Amino acid sequence: MINKKDIKIVLNDIDKILNRSGFRFTKQRLIIANEIFSKNPKHFTVQCIFKELIRKNKKVALASVYNTINKFVELEIIKEIYVDQNKSFFDTITKPHHHIYDKSTGQLSDIPDGSVKISNLPDLPKGKKIQQINIVINIENHSE
Repeated sequence: MINKKDIKIVLNDIDKILNRSGFRFTKQRLIIANEIFSKNPKHFTVQCIFKELIRKNKKVALASVYNTINKFVELEIIKEIYVDQNKSFFDTITKPHHHIYDKSTGQLSDIPDGSVKISNLPDLPKGKKIQQINIVINIENHSE
């Protein structure tokens, strides 16, 4: 877990990025950012952040949580991970890495670096290159 000093450094960096993009760091956005970066690394959904803020008696609108998180994704401060058609998580680690999503528990976990080997990629259309490969392995309980 990171300490309060580290959180201030992260928030200062985010503040600089937001200022360069013309996006103001309001009190609500600061509350949301504090929650997102209170533990590192962290996987979360918009609903999880909103529920935790409500639990802590923070007055933040759900729309503000959505808008702030989407802006953070746009600015590459956090990364969106799609686990299925109707569900996505967000990740405070933005470097390329892979995940396991347990449908039974709703938990998203990082796969250790070097654990996945990728081979036999298809030929790409002319003028295209691979930007990134994201793998999410979906698992669930198995009953016989």
